[in-house]
Amino acid sequence: MDDLTDLSTARPTGQPNCHLILPRGWGTGPAHQDSPVFPVEAPVLASAVAACLAKTPRTEIVARAPDGLQIEAEERSRLFRFVDRISVRAVPQGTGRSALAFFSRSRIGYWDLGVNRKRGARLLAALESELTTARP
Repeated sequence: MDDLTDLSTARPTGQPNCHLILPRGWGTGPAHQDSPVFPVEAPVLASAVAACLAKTPRTEIVARAPDGLQIEAEERSRLFRFVDRISVRAVPQGTGRSALAFFSRSRIGYWDLGVNRKRGARLLAALESELTTARP
């Protein structure tokens, strides 16, 4: 499954096994959470996302959009090796600014015990660190 998810039309499944973060006013939502705005251009943010995902255990990047702004990844749970799908797109927010569209969802099961929400929080924290380190 190497196709890209259309994050502009992504919607929560209605089950507690996904988490959707969108830039305010972007996409058809509704989102579980608004994305913060980062003080970098979208390509820089997308590269930082790729770097963060590459450092995440049991996570594999499986596709990238031709424009480089969207990344599709899969993460396997430690114990049972369940696969979750992660879609992230850097969304331009004006000159020198961008935000994230992030959709993480379990492929199997109804409950995820908050795993996808925590994954979003971890990525946002990792991005703050990655972008701080990358700036001169």
